[in-house]
Amino acid sequence: MNHNLAIIVPYRNREEHLKKFGPHLKSFLEHQKIQAEIYIIEQTDNKPFNRAKLLNIGFFESKEEHDYFCFHDIDMLPVNNNCDYSYIDGACRLSHFVSQFNFVPRPANEFGGGVIMINKDSFEMVNGFSNEYWGWGLEDNDFALRCNKKNISISFREGRYMSLHHEPNGDTGGKPPSDDTLKNRKYFQQIKISDKFFESGLSNLQYKKIKEENNKFYRKIAVEI
Repeated sequence: MNHNLAIIVPYRNREEHLKKFGPHLKSFLEHQKIQAEIYIIEQTDNKPFNRAKLLNIGFFESKEEHDYFCFHDIDMLPVNNNCDYSYIDGACRLSHFVSQFNFVPRPANEFGGGVIMINKDSFEMVNGFSNEYWGWGLEDNDFALRCNKKNISISFREGRYMSLHHEPNGDTGGKPPSDDTLKNRKYFQQIKISDKFFESGLSNLQYKKIKEENNKFYRKIAVEI
Protein backbone atom coordinates (compact mmCIF):
# COMPACT_ATOMS: atom_id res chain seq x y z
CA MET A 1 0.00 0.00 0.00
CA ASN A 2 1.25 3.47 -0.86
CA HIS A 3 1.04 5.78 2.13
CA ASN A 4 0.67 9.54 1.88
CA LEU A 5 2.01 11.81 4.63
CA ALA A 6 0.75 15.24 5.65
CA ILE A 7 3.25 17.42 7.51
CA ILE A 8 1.21 19.81 9.71
CA VAL A 9 3.03 22.94 10.92
CA PRO A 10 1.46 25.46 13.35
CA TYR A 11 2.56 28.96 12.39
CA ARG A 12 2.47 32.63 13.27
CA ASN A 13 5.09 35.36 12.70
CA ARG A 14 8.03 33.07 11.95
CA GLU A 15 8.83 34.24 8.41
CA GLU A 16 12.59 33.72 8.71
CA HIS A 17 12.03 30.19 9.99
CA LEU A 18 9.57 29.42 7.20
CA LYS A 19 12.08 30.50 4.53
CA LYS A 20 14.52 27.87 5.82
CA PHE A 21 12.04 25.20 6.89
CA GLY A 22 10.07 24.79 3.67
CA PRO A 23 12.97 24.15 1.26
CA HIS A 24 14.93 22.09 3.80
CA LEU A 25 12.12 19.70 4.70
CA LYS A 26 10.87 19.39 1.12
CA SER A 27 14.35 18.35 -0.02
CA PHE A 28 14.74 15.99 2.95
CA LEU A 29 11.46 14.21 2.20
CA GLU A 30 12.32 13.86 -1.48
CA HIS A 31 15.66 12.32 -0.52
CA GLN A 32 13.82 9.75 1.62
CA LYS A 33 11.34 9.17 -1.24
CA ILE A 34 8.42 9.99 1.06
CA GLN A 35 5.13 10.87 -0.63
CA ALA A 36 4.17 13.95 1.39
CA GLU A 37 2.73 17.44 1.42
CA ILE A 38 3.56 20.22 3.87
CA TYR A 39 0.69 22.23 5.35
CA ILE A 40 1.48 25.53 7.08
CA ILE A 41 -1.48 26.45 9.32
CA GLU A 42 -1.29 30.15 10.14
CA GLN A 43 -3.20 31.75 13.01
CA THR A 44 -4.11 35.27 11.88
CA ASP A 45 -6.23 36.56 14.79
CA ASN A 46 -4.97 38.34 17.92
CA LYS A 47 -5.79 35.58 20.37
CA PRO A 48 -2.95 33.79 22.20
CA PHE A 49 -1.29 31.20 20.00
CA ASN A 50 -3.03 27.82 20.13
CA ARG A 51 -0.62 25.27 18.72
CA ALA A 52 -2.85 22.26 19.37
CA LYS A 53 -5.91 23.74 17.71
CA LEU A 54 -3.87 24.62 14.61
CA LEU A 55 -2.68 21.01 14.46
CA ASN A 56 -6.28 19.80 14.61
CA ILE A 57 -7.18 22.21 11.80
CA GLY A 58 -4.30 20.90 9.71
CA PHE A 59 -5.53 17.35 10.20
CA PHE A 60 -9.09 18.32 9.27
CA GLU A 61 -7.90 20.14 6.13
CA SER A 62 -5.68 17.28 4.95
CA LYS A 63 -7.32 14.06 6.16
CA GLU A 64 -9.08 13.23 2.89
CA GLU A 65 -5.79 13.11 0.97
CA HIS A 66 -3.49 11.51 3.55
CA ASP A 67 -3.42 8.48 5.82
CA TYR A 68 -0.72 9.47 8.30
CA PHE A 69 0.33 12.78 9.80
CA CYS A 70 3.42 14.46 11.21
CA PHE A 71 2.89 17.37 13.60
CA HIS A 72 6.04 19.41 13.18
CA ASP A 73 7.39 22.53 14.89
CA ILE A 74 8.76 25.02 12.39
CA ASP A 75 12.00 25.60 14.28
CA MET A 76 13.22 21.98 14.00
CA LEU A 77 15.21 20.85 10.95
CA PRO A 78 16.01 17.14 10.42
CA VAL A 79 19.71 16.53 9.93
CA ASN A 80 20.23 12.74 9.71
CA ASN A 81 18.50 9.70 8.22
CA ASN A 82 17.25 8.57 11.64
CA CYS A 83 14.69 11.35 11.11
CA ASP A 84 12.62 8.70 9.37
CA TYR A 85 9.29 9.96 8.02
CA SER A 86 8.10 6.58 6.70
CA TYR A 87 4.68 5.24 7.70
CA ILE A 88 3.98 4.43 11.34
CA ASP A 89 1.18 2.16 12.59
CA GLY A 90 0.40 4.02 15.80
CA ALA A 91 2.38 6.98 17.10
CA CYS A 92 6.06 7.88 17.07
CA ARG A 93 8.23 10.81 18.11
CA LEU A 94 10.90 11.67 15.57
CA SER A 95 12.58 14.56 17.42
CA HIS A 96 14.31 12.38 20.00
CA PHE A 97 17.60 14.32 19.96
CA VAL A 98 17.28 18.11 19.59
CA SER A 99 20.09 20.66 19.71
CA GLN A 100 18.00 23.12 21.76
CA PHE A 101 17.99 20.57 24.60
CA ASN A 102 21.64 19.56 24.12
CA PHE A 103 20.44 16.33 22.45
CA VAL A 104 19.13 14.96 25.78
CA PRO A 105 15.86 13.09 25.06
CA ARG A 106 12.63 13.22 27.04
CA PRO A 107 10.56 10.05 27.60
CA ALA A 108 8.41 9.52 24.51
CA ASN A 109 5.29 8.50 26.42
CA GLU A 110 5.36 11.69 28.51
CA PHE A 111 5.91 14.22 25.75
CA GLY A 112 3.93 14.53 22.53
CA GLY A 113 5.56 17.63 21.07
CA GLY A 114 8.34 18.70 18.72
CA VAL A 115 8.00 16.33 15.77
CA ILE A 116 5.50 13.53 16.30
CA MET A 117 3.91 11.20 13.77
CA ILE A 118 0.66 9.23 13.98
CA ASN A 119 -1.68 7.41 11.61
CA LYS A 120 -5.22 8.60 10.89
CA ASP A 121 -7.10 5.95 12.87
CA SER A 122 -5.02 6.51 16.00
CA PHE A 123 -5.36 10.28 15.85
CA GLU A 124 -9.13 10.04 15.50
CA MET A 125 -9.25 7.51 18.34
CA VAL A 126 -7.79 10.08 20.79
CA ASN A 127 -9.99 12.88 19.36
CA GLY A 128 -6.88 14.76 18.23
CA PHE A 129 -5.34 17.41 20.47
CA SER A 130 -7.27 19.33 23.10
CA ASN A 131 -8.32 22.81 21.93
CA GLU A 132 -8.11 24.25 25.45
CA TYR A 133 -4.41 25.18 25.70
CA TRP A 134 -3.75 28.82 24.85
CA GLY A 135 -0.25 30.24 24.84
CA TRP A 136 2.73 28.04 25.66
CA GLY A 137 2.78 24.62 27.24
CA LEU A 138 1.09 21.37 28.26
CA GLU A 139 -0.81 20.57 25.03
CA ASP A 140 1.95 18.08 24.20
CA ASN A 141 1.71 16.41 27.65
CA ASP A 142 -2.06 16.23 27.24
CA PHE A 143 -1.65 14.53 23.86
CA ALA A 144 0.82 11.98 25.22
CA LEU A 145 -1.63 11.14 28.01
CA ARG A 146 -4.45 10.76 25.47
CA CYS A 147 -2.37 8.17 23.66
CA ASN A 148 -1.53 6.39 26.91
CA LYS A 149 -5.18 6.27 27.98
CA LYS A 150 -6.11 4.69 24.63
CA ASN A 151 -3.18 2.23 24.80
CA ILE A 152 -1.41 3.84 21.85
CA SER A 153 2.27 3.62 22.67
CA ILE A 154 4.45 6.53 21.48
CA SER A 155 7.62 4.93 20.19
CA PHE A 156 10.62 6.91 18.97
CA ARG A 157 13.08 7.03 16.13
CA GLU A 158 16.52 8.36 16.92
CA GLY A 159 16.35 11.46 14.76
CA ARG A 160 18.63 14.44 15.27
CA TYR A 161 17.17 17.91 14.77
CA MET A 162 18.81 21.32 14.71
CA SER A 163 16.79 24.05 16.41
CA LEU A 164 16.44 27.39 14.70
CA HIS A 165 16.96 30.32 17.04
CA HIS A 166 13.87 31.89 18.59
CA GLU A 167 12.99 33.82 21.72
CA PRO A 168 12.30 31.52 24.69
CA ASN A 169 8.69 30.56 25.35
CA GLY A 170 6.95 29.93 28.66
CA ASP A 171 9.46 29.34 31.46
CA THR A 172 12.34 28.28 29.21
CA GLY A 173 15.51 30.31 29.00
CA GLY A 174 15.26 31.36 32.62
CA LYS A 175 12.01 33.28 32.12
CA PRO A 176 9.22 32.98 34.69
CA PRO A 177 6.10 31.15 33.44
CA SER A 178 3.52 33.34 31.72
CA ASP A 179 -0.07 33.64 32.91
CA ASP A 180 -1.13 31.45 29.99
CA THR A 181 1.37 28.77 30.98
CA LEU A 182 0.16 28.81 34.58
CA LYS A 183 -3.44 28.48 33.40
CA ASN A 184 -2.48 25.57 31.17
CA ARG A 185 -0.73 23.81 34.04
CA LYS A 186 -3.75 24.20 36.29
CA TYR A 187 -6.13 23.04 33.57
CA PHE A 188 -4.03 19.96 32.78
CA GLN A 189 -3.91 18.88 36.43
CA GLN A 190 -7.68 19.14 36.62
CA ILE A 191 -8.67 17.66 33.29
CA LYS A 192 -6.36 14.64 33.31
CA ILE A 193 -8.37 13.03 36.12
CA SER A 194 -11.74 14.16 34.78
CA ASP A 195 -14.29 12.03 32.95
CA LYS A 196 -14.37 14.85 30.37
CA PHE A 197 -10.72 14.41 29.40
CA PHE A 198 -11.46 13.50 25.75
CA GLU A 199 -14.29 15.97 25.12
CA SER A 200 -12.17 18.73 23.56
CA GLY A 201 -10.54 18.01 20.23
CA LEU A 202 -11.60 17.11 16.70
CA SER A 203 -15.20 16.63 17.83
CA ASN A 204 -15.71 20.29 18.84
CA LEU A 205 -13.24 21.99 16.50
CA GLN A 206 -14.36 25.37 15.16
CA TYR A 207 -12.42 27.81 12.99
CA LYS A 208 -12.77 30.17 10.07
CA LYS A 209 -10.67 29.60 6.97
CA ILE A 210 -9.46 32.96 5.63
CA LYS A 211 -7.40 32.00 2.58
CA GLU A 212 -5.20 29.34 1.07
CA GLU A 213 -2.12 29.66 -1.10
CA ASN A 214 0.28 27.13 -2.60
CA ASN A 215 3.88 27.18 -3.71
CA LYS A 216 6.43 24.54 -4.65
CA PHE A 217 7.33 23.91 -1.00
CA TYR A 218 4.06 23.95 0.95
CA ARG A 219 0.35 24.71 1.13
CA LYS A 220 -0.37 27.64 3.48
CA ILE A 221 -3.79 27.96 5.09
CA ALA A 222 -4.66 31.13 7.06
CA VAL A 223 -7.30 30.74 9.77
CA GLU A 224 -9.00 32.53 12.63
CA ILE A 225 -9.67 30.42 15.69
